[in-house]
Amino acid sequence: GISGDIELIDAGGDLTESFSNAMADTIVSQAIGRNDSQPGAWNAEEVNTGDWNVHTPDVAVDSAGDVHIVYFDNSAGVLKHVTNSSGSWQVTVIDSAGTVGEEGSLDIDGDDHLHVSYCDTDNGYLKYANNTAGAWQSWAIDTTDVNATHTSLMVDGDDFVHIGYRNMDGMQLLYISNSGGSWTEE
Repeated sequence: GISGDIELIDAGGDLTESFSNAMADTIVSQAIGRNDSQPGAWNAEEVNTGDWNVHTPDVAVDSAGDVHIVYFDNSAGVLKHVTNSSGSWQVTVIDSAGTVGEEGSLDIDGDDHLHVSYCDTDNGYLKYANNTAGAWQSWAIDTTDVNATHTSLMVDGDDFVHIGYRNMDGMQLLYISNSGGSWTEE
């Protein structure tokens, strides 16, 4: 079956969605474009990542209109990023330190840098990665509330990161942000 939901409206007003197709084990990226001959028509494009076990994709579109998708490669147990910014789909590994990358959430800041929150399944930590320095860097930002899951990340207009997530042990909804200059849980 197919899972996923509409994620965002890009700068051009187009809706963008990504979902994984469990039957074909691929990511499909779709966009609803303004098409005068077929308003609201879906244009589907298969993103052949070469991965057999794609889970929890999230999508964002940068200011140039390039699509970015992060997903958990369940076969390898790693978080990956795929983009068409070079004209063809290219896959890179964001984090491979253990079993990491489930429940990823992606957003793009005002300088087109990518920000991702996700789970470290081995340790139960909340992790965060960005490419603001060019290459991907990642950090465990909450190591006290074990079994973090269901992350949701947003970058505000000042490029501060806000993350909502759930602690499976205490069944708590948690919030953490770097808006004060360092990561602070509230």
